[in-house]
Amino acid sequence: MSKPDSQERAGPMAGIRVIEWGANYTVPLAGMILADQGADVIKVEPPTGDGTRYASANRQGVSGLSASFLTANRNKRSIALDLKQPSAVQALRDLICGADVVMQNFRPGVVESYGLGYDDLKALNPGLVYVSVSGFGRMGPYSKQRVWDPVVQAVSGMMASQGDPGGAPATIKTSIADKVTALYVAQAVSAALFARQRGNPGQHVEIDMLGAALAFSSVDSLFNHMWEGDDVDLGVDLRNLRVTYETQDGKYICASAISDKEWVALTDAVGLPHLVDDPRFKDSFSRLKNSIAMAEELCPAFRTRKASEWLDILRARDTVCAPVNSERDLFDDPQIRAAGLIVTADHPQAGRYRQAAHPISFGATPAAIKTLPPTLGADGEDILRKAGRDGEDIAKLRQDGALR
Repeated sequence: MSKPDSQERAGPMAGIRVIEWGANYTVPLAGMILADQGADVIKVEPPTGDGTRYASANRQGVSGLSASFLTANRNKRSIALDLKQPSAVQALRDLICGADVVMQNFRPGVVESYGLGYDDLKALNPGLVYVSVSGFGRMGPYSKQRVWDPVVQAVSGMMASQGDPGGAPATIKTSIADKVTALYVAQAVSAALFARQRGNPGQHVEIDMLGAALAFSSVDSLFNHMWEGDDVDLGVDLRNLRVTYETQDGKYICASAISDKEWVALTDAVGLPHLVDDPRFKDSFSRLKNSIAMAEELCPAFRTRKASEWLDILRARDTVCAPVNSERDLFDDPQIRAAGLIVTADHPQAGRYRQAAHPISFGATPAAIKTLPPTLGADGEDILRKAGRDGEDIAKLRQDGALR
């Protein structure tokens, strides 16, 4: 796809207006998910813009449309307000009063200082779904602390679960806490809107990154510590997990065997069928405990053929396997290409760029990429006019420095 999808069928969130008052990844990514699904998302930025506009690679000669910003802000409209000015606060208050959803990710107490907290607005807009996202929530000794993704990785145990046993903790090299929280935010908005549709009032929804990261990672990271009061070490350390193997041509493949059937197929494919009877690998739990020993048995075999040859052999036996793609490999991977998971767009300022497609297919109410990420404040005047402000009022806001 070379241009945004122009199909006219409305997405499942059509008719929902969202005020996205946040920065970086968490709230903007949640806003993009909702916008892809048809919501009218108004991105409220300070006069300097969302920090991600400048936080990563920008095309030479183009400022304010970085790679980070482009990948999390399509399908939105932008208004830039200086909330140090009372008139800007009132303009935002008016926009919120006409919205279905507000999402903000400032530290506890910040929005209340502007008179724009949930308690300030619920009487004016009883149906409002107001989402507050923070690093550590309102309670506890860390609640006022400045938070970035690595801090949440550290406190949630994510860092300790990475790296090698006995070694230093390792950062997951993507903003995983931000992104996971964004997914919870988008789901929570949908749930709160559904509750409202069933007759419930609007409500204040609070999500903190630490809670989201713990909920996400604890599904498997607490294997050894699930039962309170039980100090028995079950011997399962996911830091030992080995599922990638170097092949003859220096490329890597991923090969895994969870079930016994998969283990039989894998050992047969690599010419080591005797490992099926090895007591170290007798069942899935044993293979997980002895993952390093299992890799030591398999690694020499995988070095005897090229990656493409091994993938053919493994797939012929219905084993769990895949190539280990680099970032550049993604664009030529046959599965990614066939499914249309990466699309291109031509931005009038940023130029031609790649982006991930919306990952969910709605049969009757399709998600779509209809507009590209906005330049800073590009839609401010139009947004205010549609909210009832006239030209003279808008000019006064600009004159006061309240509107960029």
